[in-house]
This record gives sequence, structure tokens and C-alpha cells, in this order.
Amino acid sequence: MKANFELMGFNDSFRIELAIAKLIGAVVLLAPAGARLKEWAYAGFTITFISAIVTHISSGHPVQTAVMPAIFLAILGVSWYTNRKRQVSVAL
Repeated sequence: MKANFELMGFNDSFRIELAIAKLIGAVVLLAPAGARLKEWAYAGFTITFISAIVTHISSGHPVQTAVMPAIFLAILGVSWYTNRKRQVSVAL
């Protein structure tokens, strides 16, 4: 992972910062947190996965390297949809 970040031109501190942000976001999504906080976590992950897809493609990597972030983006979308559906049913 470190080598890939260096290959794409990112420094080591960005990799660490991103890992910490992802850990905090995962805790927020899994813990019983407020709806607004969860929406921010979903937004952060969405931006991260879309940025990963764009970075892989624009770095000259084969398009196949963008498949994993796209899969995780799809999983995130399903998670957001089911969470949103659950919130609406609880509110009723």
C-alpha cells in the first residue's frame, strides 16, 4: 500500500491521515451515532472512493485497478440505502 501511494505521488503523511479518517468513519458507521454524523461519514467515504477511482485512472494504471474502489463504492451505496430505509421506518 505504501509503495502504491508513493507511485501515485502522495507522501507518507497523507496515507496515515487517510487511514485515521477511514478508521474514524468506520467507527461512526458501525456505532449508534446520530443521523447527521453518519451522513457525513457516508459523504467522506464516497469522496474517498471516487477520488481513488479517478487517481488510479489518471495515474496511468490499468483500468482494472479502479475496480476495487468501485466495488467498495457500490457496497457503500447499498449500506447507505439500507441505513436510510431503516431510519425512515423508525421515524414512522
